[in-house]
Amino acid sequence: MEAPEGKELRKECSKKHSFLTLTEKPPYYGGGIVCDACKKRISGEEFLHCKDCKEDYCSSCRFVAKKDQEPLDKNKS
Repeated sequence: MEAPEGKELRKECSKKHSFLTLTEKPPYYGGGIVCDACKKRISGEEFLHCKDCKEDYCSSCRFVAKKDQEPLDKNKS
């Protein structure tokens, strides 16, 4: 999946670990997967996962504003 205009794929978790791109929950997860950004339950989609911190980002939240641009304002039309 290509990044939306003005955004790029997250490269690392909040503790600077690299992400894995997964489509199924890791075997060490007992319950479901919840996006750490929007709190949406992740199921049947590609998502980012940090195996060290257990951070997960859904297909929508895996993209962030490019660092060389102003932050994207979701409230603007």
